[in-house]
Amino acid sequence: TGGRRARLIEFNPASAAYAGIRFGVGSTTVALSDGLGRILRERRVPSVLGRPDESIGRAREVFLELLAEAQVPATRVQALGAAVGGLIDADSG
Repeated sequence: TGGRRARLIEFNPASAAYAGIRFGVGSTTVALSDGLGRILRERRVPSVLGRPDESIGRAREVFLELLAEAQVPATRVQALGAAVGGLIDADSG
């Protein structure tokens, strides 16, 4: 009784996208999600050991491929997180 009528407000999942990269010893995983955190695309590729520049370059390539496959413009990506588990020996990679 009184006040404004109730209105349902929903978040548009296509308004944003997020990416994650996990650099592992055996494989690197790249994932792309929508604004609600639902995985749109995910790909695992063999890791490039001992060559960090190549590892990052390969992850970038996969990320761009996932964007194209999901038809998500790069401008929609709001954040990207990267994880490297365990201890890293800088000399041996």
